[in-house]
Amino acid sequence: MMRRLVASSRVRFATGLLAASVAALTWSITLAVRVRPDVSRPVTLVPIRVAAIGRADTTTDELVEDAIERDPFSPTRERPSVRYGSPPAPVILNKAPVPVAVLRLVGTVVDPDGGSFVVCQLGDAGARTLRVGQRVGDYELRTITQGAATFVTRDGNRLELRVPKNGS
Repeated sequence: MMRRLVASSRVRFATGLLAASVAALTWSITLAVRVRPDVSRPVTLVPIRVAAIGRADTTTDELVEDAIERDPFSPTRERPSVRYGSPPAPVILNKAPVPVAVLRLVGTVVDPDGGSFVVCQLGDAGARTLRVGQRVGDYELRTITQGAATFVTRDGNRLELRVPKNGS
């Protein structure tokens, strides 16, 4: 039965027609996919205007020259000093106030003959002995009384300190 089918002229014609249509389809797909450059027309570049940060009124020629100067494939190209997109260094507008060292009165010695002095401590520093008129930090000792002392700052503010009582 198969031999009769192959021997039929109609089947041979249909097989030939099918083969021709497959060949025509393959040819048309090949032509559609293949890209041929058109040599008859010169290539024209379309000017593109790029807005660059920090630049005003840039022309296309300047952008092209800039791109040529920064050729990424140039053998003399060096790594930039700053990474693109890295955050800028923070700008400190107002400096943080310097903490004022606390002045503490440790003790007083009152001498009627003029040998009075105080023992005081400024911040974490060691204790110091001061007489009237001497300075420690921004403070100048003005008066000494039994268990108390008066200091004056450079900007004129008065500070009266008392010796803490035992246990306080």
